[in-house]
Parts: sequence; C-alpha cells; structure tokens
Amino acid sequence: MMKALMTLLAGMLLLLLNVSAAVPPRYALTSSGPQTEVSPGEDWSLPEGTERSYLSGLFQMSGEQPLTWIPEDLDDLVDCYGITLTWARLHPQENGFDFFPLESALDIARAQGRCLVLRLKNHVVDRQSPWNDDGVPYIPAWVLNKCDPPVFYTKGSEGEDAYIRAAAPWDECVTSEYLRFIVTFGQQGLLARPELKGLYVHGISSSFGEEMWLTPAAVQTAEALGMTAQLLEDAYEARFEAWAS
Repeated sequence: MMKALMTLLAGMLLLLLNVSAAVPPRYALTSSGPQTEVSPGEDWSLPEGTERSYLSGLFQMSGEQPLTWIPEDLDDLVDCYGITLTWARLHPQENGFDFFPLESALDIARAQGRCLVLRLKNHVVDRQSPWNDDGVPYIPAWVLNKCDPPVFYTKGSEGEDAYIRAAAPWDECVTSEYLRFIVTFGQQGLLARPELKGLYVHGISSSFGEEMWLTPAAVQTAEALGMTAQLLEDAYEARFEAWAS
C-alpha cells in the first residue's frame, strides 16, 4: 500500500514539474481571427474579448447574515454567497415554521444581482470548539423533547475543551419529523427561486460544528446506542429522496 502511494505521489510530482516536456502546441484564439502558435507548455489564456457569463464569479460562504464576510475589494467579484441556517432556526415549533431568514436572504440576493447557496445544519445538540459556538443546537429543542433520541459525542468527550454532541439521525421519530420539515420546505416554492443556486445539507463531516464527525470512538458509541450501517443508510436515503422530490 505504501509503495503504491509513493509511486502515485511520484507520478503526480513528475506531472506537475514536467511543464517543459514535449507536448502538442497550444493555440490561443484572438478576436482578430488567426490562430497564434505559442510555446509548448500549459496555456491558461483565454481569447481576447472573453467575458464571463452571468453569475459565474467567486463564491463566498457566510454565516446566518448574508454578505457579512465579503471584503470590500472583492465585492464586485463575488456573484454568489452562502448563508448558514439550521433546522432549529427554520422549524422552531412543532407546528410552526419560519422561512423568513431564507426568504430575506433571497430578496437581498435578487436586489444585488447575486445568487445564494443555502447551507443547512441539522443534528448537533451542543458543541465546544476552538471557534465560537454559533447558536447551537441545530436540531429543534421540541424534536429532542418529543423523540428523545440517542445523543452522543461524535468528536471529543465529556470534559474536553473541544467536542461535538449530535442526535442520532437514524432515530425513526427524528427522521419522521425531518421528512415533514423537508416536505413543508418544498411547499414554500423557495427552491424555484432563480436566486437559489444550491442546497448544502450536512450529514457526516469532519468539520467542527457541521454534523456527525464519526471518529472511531464515536462509531463504537453509536453502535452501542443502536446504529447500524443499514439504519444509517436508510435514514439518509429517505432524506435524499425527499429533497429530490
């Protein structure tokens, strides 16, 4: 395994360094028409007069408040930004939904001629990280009270300076309520808004504060609480199908 890895790395290094090797000449089209031959190597130029298409600029991830992380010198280059929201924020009560934060962000995007990507966090109960704790829990409190799902450390453990605790996504009651949230989300017509260009739904991630980190120790704990590979697969497959619908 190590030998194969070293061979792969050596091959990649040669590929990166071999810019002067004999390669077919690259051509750069110009607005004047004729093709001009350039020296062998990689040619990253574009034809003269090339203009980017609408909403093809930089993407900037932001927090719950849109456009809070775009430096002034990049403002004209950022066409699409991300907003981070949670299941708890959009579904604060069992029969009460609040999609205003997303609607407002979409309105801002439309007014500024930008697009938006929604990052949605769903199952963290609480966490402590080297950064700030951005208003956890991500799972609605009423879901925790109603479903009483297994809650376990997916990163770190009790007493540590950095940890993540998440509610089991394979829990039948939690899954049922989350599917109801997805259906209601879809009924709002927000996914048809032209400004909304992407939906980033967390599941298993090695980022602090996202969802389940699932370290080896966390897997053992989760399995002791009833998690199986099939249960986890079934839970996420049901969600993907619901979002697709």
